Amino acid sequence: IGAEIVQEPGALMWVELMAKDTSQAADFYEKVLGVETGPMEGAPMPYTTIKVGGLDVAGMMNISDMGPEAAPVPPSWSIYFGTSDADNSAEKAKSLGATVIVPPSDIPGIGRFSVLKDPQGAVFSVFQPVQSND
Repeated sequence: IGAEIVQEPGALMWVELMAKDTSQAADFYEKVLGVETGPMEGAPMPYTTIKVGGLDVAGMMNISDMGPEAAPVPPSWSIYFGTSDADNSAEKAKSLGATVIVPPSDIPGIGRFSVLKDPQGAVFSVFQPVQSND
């Protein structure tokens, strides 16, 4: 049934698939899970979202769209945990023994993230969404 608490600091924020072919992956997950997929409007690069009940719950991108340095990255899922301060979370994780793989960085119009590796070697990300002015 999924997670009951999402998109809050400390909770699951997003999951993302790095794929060799997002069209093929979208077709697979649509058939296996019964989800909908489609392009993310306004994304800074080609990006496909996965929707459940009309709500974006995950995304996917082609490894090749990330540039030649990403070529050795195998297809894989990534997990993002919510935070109210990506910079502070990355610094705190580092002080507790984590390795900062990608320092806190902006995704224009979307938010701020950092990719970390915990002391046991598991990779995860923290994500701070852009604050809306609603």
